[in-house]
Amino acid sequence: MTETRPIQTGKESKTSNTNPWIRTSAVLTTVIVIMAFAIGYLLASYKTCTATQDKTQQSAQSSSVDIKQMAKQMNESDVKPSKASEQGGFLISKNGYNKPVRNVPTIGVYEEPMCPYCGELNRSIDPMLTKMVKSGQINMDLHLVNFLNSASTDSYSDRVVNGAITIIELDKHPEHLLGFLSNIYEKDFQPGEGENYTPVSNGQLIEQAVKAGVNRQVAEKAFSSPLTYKNWVDAETAYTTNRPDLTSDNQTGFSTPTMTINGKVWTRTQTSSDYESLRKELLKAIGLAESNVGVETVKPSIGDSGQYN
Repeated sequence: MTETRPIQTGKESKTSNTNPWIRTSAVLTTVIVIMAFAIGYLLASYKTCTATQDKTQQSAQSSSVDIKQMAKQMNESDVKPSKASEQGGFLISKNGYNKPVRNVPTIGVYEEPMCPYCGELNRSIDPMLTKMVKSGQINMDLHLVNFLNSASTDSYSDRVVNGAITIIELDKHPEHLLGFLSNIYEKDFQPGEGENYTPVSNGQLIEQAVKAGVNRQVAEKAFSSPLTYKNWVDAETAYTTNRPDLTSDNQTGFSTPTMTINGKVWTRTQTSSDYESLRKELLKAIGLAESNVGVETVKPSIGDSGQYN
């Protein structure tokens, strides 16, 4: 491309010819200004980048401190259940509470009593989970939260979670607890949320516990006494719902139901609404044929530390 020069008058041309330093000085001045601007821009960019990086690191550190503080508050609660773990869960196996079977996977289950999807998942998959627990094929790590409590008019979630913990503390048979949870998730029992909520009495909850095998005296204590574990449950819910390890790439935050396999979130509970198909997918994930469910001599191939594909 040919550069087009501006037409100069004789005077301008003469001045240019007779004062070469003026043009040189102008060029040098322009270069210096450009270099100064460039250096200033680079320094400013570096400072901005550094500040942003520091801010990000501080934010991450704050989040880390917050979750640790939540865990501390939960574990130092005066009403922490004796059988609760430092993660806020209750370990269940064929041997009882906190007596895991060796060399088998641990399935974590996170649920809320009013959560309709928890009800659907429980109805489709819990019979199989219970069967595997009883046969020693899996351990179960149960976490109950109460964040939907305000969607009821009578503190339903608070009462159910507190009552379930009371059963855990006073009844040494985990199958009674699992039976109670299955009963309250039945379609004709689990209440709706918000405008669809129908009050549920303590008497109704007592009967569901007794039907599951819980001693009536224990059941009455579970649902007739004050909410003994309320403060711990609130702290446990805050901690659980903020745990970064319980959020998968498919989520923007914690949700129920959530399941884990050997501590790793099983994303299928968050990406599929076809809970019926999840039974086969779970068996595939842990390495157990459907025909071997409940067979004590056959263990899932994933073991107690393997990760699902």
